[in-house]
Amino acid sequence: MAAEWRALWDELGVQGDEFIRTTDLKHATPCMAFQTVPRKRFRLPGHYTGQYCIYDNAYVDVKPGENCPDCGRPTETVTEPNYFFKLSAFQEPLLDWYAKHPDFIQPEARRNEVLSFVEGGLRDLSITRTTIRWGIPVPAKSRTSFTSGLMP
Repeated sequence: MAAEWRALWDELGVQGDEFIRTTDLKHATPCMAFQTVPRKRFRLPGHYTGQYCIYDNAYVDVKPGENCPDCGRPTETVTEPNYFFKLSAFQEPLLDWYAKHPDFIQPEARRNEVLSFVEGGLRDLSITRTTIRWGIPVPAKSRTSFTSGLMP
């Protein structure tokens, strides 16, 4: 698809500073940081289940049986094995840090927004996918790959 996008931009006279692809080499190094996350402490194998729109190729935040909010077509429930970053382990440490360093987040309106978000509960974050063929592969043992976007 990248070649098609570039050709279309050339035809339309569209210019940009940079054309970024998920598979660009510069993405590989940060993705390989996956290996440095302590395995049993913060990088956990699990299963992600969510509503998926096959037409938009995206997970969407709707209940089972509801249509895609973007295209209006039916979604399906998909479950796939992957790895999670244990973001939930950082809720209390972050709240403690913010309390001890009240000027860390500025302006105050953004501080209140961040505090509200963290106080609302941090959920573990899905960081790999197994049902796609594109992206940056993680070590062979995991049989998953990183994507440019994160699942909700």
